[in-house]
Amino acid sequence: MLVLCVLYNGDGAMKLSRWFMIGALLSVLCVGGLACGVIDDLVDCDKICNRYKTCFDSEYNVASCRDRCFNQSRNNAEYNRRANDCSACIETRACASSAFACGVTCIGIVP
Repeated sequence: MLVLCVLYNGDGAMKLSRWFMIGALLSVLCVGGLACGVIDDLVDCDKICNRYKTCFDSEYNVASCRDRCFNQSRNNAEYNRRANDCSACIETRACASSAFACGVTCIGIVP
């Protein structure tokens, strides 16, 4: 019922509702032991690609970046490790500080 109420409270609430539903689904899947690695990879790639768009290129194609990153993460253990490290590095930093602190870590994940 809470989810239905949130859906109709405006654009910000719609985003909250979407993240609430995604979070609930992820929780169920991870508690059940299913697909946690896949979900973690997808979340890392989404976070990295959205951050690049926010910080550096407002026209950046996040969907294409996320798909490329996710596919490479699933097929290449080294790329997966680097994407995880990049995501962790940028998570708590502002755009300017992440560019300096995480540039080497994130090279090759995004342009």
